[in-house]
Amino acid sequence: MNSIGGNTILLQFARGGLRGAVVAESRDKYLLLSHTRAELHDVVHCAGLLRAIKGAGEIDMDKLPIPEYDEVPLEAIASGLTGLRILFVNIFAITNPQGGWVLVDTGIPYSAGRIRKWIGSLFGHGARPLAIIQTHGHFDHTGALEDLGKYWDVPIYAHRDEIPYLSGRENYPPPNTSAGGGLMTWMSPLFPREPVDVRQWLRELEPDGRIPELPEWRWIHTPGHTEGHISLFREGDRALIVGDAFCTTKSESFFAVAKQEPELHGPPAYYTTDWDRARGSVRKLADLKPAILAPGHGLPMAAPEAENALRTLARDFDRIARPSDETRPDTKPPQSPESGEPIESRFPS
Repeated sequence: MNSIGGNTILLQFARGGLRGAVVAESRDKYLLLSHTRAELHDVVHCAGLLRAIKGAGEIDMDKLPIPEYDEVPLEAIASGLTGLRILFVNIFAITNPQGGWVLVDTGIPYSAGRIRKWIGSLFGHGARPLAIIQTHGHFDHTGALEDLGKYWDVPIYAHRDEIPYLSGRENYPPPNTSAGGGLMTWMSPLFPREPVDVRQWLRELEPDGRIPELPEWRWIHTPGHTEGHISLFREGDRALIVGDAFCTTKSESFFAVAKQEPELHGPPAYYTTDWDRARGSVRKLADLKPAILAPGHGLPMAAPEAENALRTLARDFDRIARPSDETRPDTKPPQSPESGEPIESRFPS
């Protein structure tokens, strides 16, 4: 097994002029040693952190040395709609014109303090939402959900098909490590699949698409990435909160995630369970002709680029987004090209 300074090498990479290695210093510390772009450290460190969370004790993310540029406010996306990117995922706050606000998604694990700080800067210290809406239950969208549920004690809305993953009942299926390529796909077996449990506050969304706390908005069932995935749409200005129905960055590649150059791609391939339904969901959203796109991964986009790009994605979905191998694998993690060993088994015990 290779090492750098006594630290175990988990992966080595060379792509697009970028060279480096992911190493494990200990059970709880995973780092990217980059020979060319030190700012990519945080992206892989986050993946290592999430693996550490699965096997280590309590980790206070608020005290981790994450660079300030990895908390990026997404301001003035649309009237009453603002967002925050923490590392590689976006969350959103929507203002109700009659008063109050709603939080959409809750980011990565151990980010509750950061979210509350951001909310305080928007609505004042101690501000409490009318509700939380989850587009779906994957770890990078529910990481702070249990903490925020306890702190705010407000309703948490989700589609009925997502309830098992938000009430502690079911794990998500294992990722498809052959779908989509990219280092994020390779590292996907390290991400948590366990459900959160917020049943005390959990509510099913109204079946007619209404959101009582947000009368200008409606939710739309957009399955494929998960069974109960939803998106949110406001007819007045055709603003669309996408969730992971599609992305404006190639979420399988941490190089693309790090650069954050807006371009439309399908849902994160390694976690998408039904590609036919995913295609149908993209086409459903394209039919709305949205003028503003607020995705779960990547930068917001506005008309005319947003509408044109989404029309192209809907038309050519199978060519642009659908992986050639759609099989759902067992839980076997990917193998290292150097040693042939499973990556997950190479973490220090």
